[in-house]
Amino acid sequence: MSPAVLEVLTWGYNRTTPPPADLAINVRWIPNPFHIPEFHDLTGLDIPVQEWVFAQPCVTTWFDGLRVVLRGILDGTELRGGRLVTAAIGCQGGHDRSVAIARRLAEAFERDGTRTHVRHLNFVRGPR
Repeated sequence: MSPAVLEVLTWGYNRTTPPPADLAINVRWIPNPFHIPEFHDLTGLDIPVQEWVFAQPCVTTWFDGLRVVLRGILDGTELRGGRLVTAAIGCQGGHDRSVAIARRLAEAFERDGTRTHVRHLNFVRGPR
């Protein structure tokens, strides 16, 4: 039996509806770095934005819980012979918070030996 792959999708609520997924996650509760002038032209792929997002109160604790939930879904999927788990993470525009969370999530699971694939459905680099 081959291990399940974690696919992480990001999207923007103001651009599209949530994509089909095993788990859809709304991260609009996290403050939006887009409104901070020095982050305006950056995205969640940029380290300063990732650091800022993870410095927000409760994000690290919430993220640790998300990893536990996804590990359970991955393990259950593998037990029944499944090969893919999709987690969809949405924020307002699909550029900042969802992308930062997705990147860190993929890094954490890759460190644990889980293959991951990240796809940004509404991502735009540069001035928005």
